[in-house]
Amino acid sequence: MNSSMRSRGWVCSVVFTILLSLSVTNVQAGSGASTVPSSLSFGSINVNSFSSPQGFTVMNTGTQKLTIGRVVISSSNFAVSGPTLPLTLQAGQGASFRVVFGPTSGGTFSAAINIQFVRSTRSMSTISVSGTGLAPSPANSLTLTTAASLPGGTVGTTYTTTLQASGGTTPYSWSLSAGALPAGLTLAAATGTISGTPTAAGTFTFTAKVTDSTVPTAQTATKSFSLTVAAAVTPVQIITSSVPSGQVGTAYPTTLAASGGTTPYSWSISAGALPGGLTLATASGTISGTPTTAGTFSFTVKVTDSTAPTAQTATKSFSITVAAAVTPVQITTNSIPSGQVGTAYATILAASGGTTPYSWSISSGTLPAGLTMAAASGTISGTPTTAGTFSFAVKVTDSTAPTRQTATQAFSITVAAAVTPMQITTSSIPAGQVGAVFSTMIQASGGTTPYSWSMSSGTLPAGLTMAAASGTISGTPTTAGSFSFTAKVTDSTAPTAQTAAKSFTLTIAAAVAPVQITTSSVPSGQVGTAYTTTLVASGGTTPYSWSISAGALPAGLTLATASGTISGTPTTAGSFSFTAKVTDSTAQTATQSFSITVAAGSAYSVLLNWTASPSSGVAGYNVYRSTVSGSGYARINSSAVAGLTYADATVVNGQTYYYVTTSVDTSGDESTYSEEVQMVVP
Repeated sequence: MNSSMRSRGWVCSVVFTILLSLSVTNVQAGSGASTVPSSLSFGSINVNSFSSPQGFTVMNTGTQKLTIGRVVISSSNFAVSGPTLPLTLQAGQGASFRVVFGPTSGGTFSAAINIQFVRSTRSMSTISVSGTGLAPSPANSLTLTTAASLPGGTVGTTYTTTLQASGGTTPYSWSLSAGALPAGLTLAAATGTISGTPTAAGTFTFTAKVTDSTVPTAQTATKSFSLTVAAAVTPVQIITSSVPSGQVGTAYPTTLAASGGTTPYSWSISAGALPGGLTLATASGTISGTPTTAGTFSFTVKVTDSTAPTAQTATKSFSITVAAAVTPVQITTNSIPSGQVGTAYATILAASGGTTPYSWSISSGTLPAGLTMAAASGTISGTPTTAGTFSFAVKVTDSTAPTRQTATQAFSITVAAAVTPMQITTSSIPAGQVGAVFSTMIQASGGTTPYSWSMSSGTLPAGLTMAAASGTISGTPTTAGSFSFTAKVTDSTAPTAQTAAKSFTLTIAAAVAPVQITTSSVPSGQVGTAYTTTLVASGGTTPYSWSISAGALPAGLTLATASGTISGTPTTAGSFSFTAKVTDSTAQTATQSFSITVAAGSAYSVLLNWTASPSSGVAGYNVYRSTVSGSGYARINSSAVAGLTYADATVVNGQTYYYVTTSVDTSGDESTYSEEVQMVVP
């Protein structure tokens, strides 16, 4: 479009300029446009004169091309000029137009400029324009009407403004009567236009003179003006280097920053897309919201400044990584150990959940004097200087971005008074045995833990060693004998460690045969009838200790730990399997499986009698029973029978039994079995 206003002997023509910019006014789906500025004011202009041109820019801020079809103005007192229409703007392009005001009569005038688009049912925008026409005074005196403060300029940026006069007889002639224009600018004598490109910043004062064409004596008028030239505008650029990561379900805020150009800035996404749930604020550059999807999202941000007439732009690529939702951070340590005045102290607090690394701090209360907390590790360490109980709350902060999670927990440290002198409290060491695993710990008290143990004299039995950290003597001895040595303990008192020493003798016995259970079976029992039998073992080192390692005894029976005797009165009939375990004094063990059959109660009992043994030294008799002839005998008396009769009340109805007896001397030696007798219980 190249429009001219022709009347009253003047002609105005304006050349258009294509600009790149961005705004947010939408016109149709996929398109958008804006106008800058939204209104123009021409002030006061003499009737039958015209103003200096003022401009506005139409920007395509959408993602599709946009075609300007018509530019319509509603008043003949204003004229608009610009590029040839229709004009198609690609995304991000703009077109500049010029407007002049030429009042034909006195008064205040206003109008609307409507920009219409091809295939659009409404005007994209309305720009309001206004101005006042000044009627000539009766004397028609010449007057400079331009305000004393001229529009500002910028070093390196094209500048233009036109001085205005009224009255007198046109045409006018313009000049400077005092002062000087900023370097780089000139005043056109014929039009009063000050134009050029300023080269120096500052405020410049000068006096302009206008001369009319009145004959025979031309009129003149002067007026002082001030023009401020700002320093050159640096190129606009996005100075944010990267944006923080986010997390699904966690509020996210970050603000992009730019420098240079002319504020205010306008922000947009020129390529790619933000993570779901996040948006970019056009005016502030803030990316905010709550991410809904995990992943890495790449996009390009564009900033547009307010430099006129041509806005500057800059773009930069970014990437936001959105992590999956995490579990809440929590402190998993429940309590912390006590300390002691003058003794080095250290404990590490632990946390879980959230995003590592963690940061630790004291949120309330204080640690005991002499202790500090490491922010990076959660370690409380130092040497307490004051006894007492100290309560405080610990706070852990995780690295979740952009909003960190926190958790707190209350703790209490009790600091005991200073330590007592070191001493070894173990009085003696138990004996060991060749080939048997040996372990014993020497104990100490006082001083400052941890302790360190060593041998200051003598030697341990071959096969044994002492643990420096615990004072444990362990191993498997290989040589029998008595071995004397001196143990030394050193504590951790600083700067001078305390020590204590003590002499010990360790006796190692010769190797013994492996412990084993020699009882092969146990007798049956009967509900309601007292039951007793004793398990027997050999080998190893006495005394033995007995236990049930698997299964269970019949209800009503118990196993004596020291003697291996199973006794009691059964209360439930059935067959009960169990495993007996014997442990000797050197920690050797042996196991054997048994089964006890408990019969239901019977109304019968078997009365046995026998002839006295002719052998000398007989102390009593044992009675054995089996359900099989010639084998499988099990003793049914709990102790030797002194007389010559025995009543077996544990028989079961309908069962056949086979009995034998033996004689026992005072040494416990037992004869061979007697002749077998049979008894059938009805």
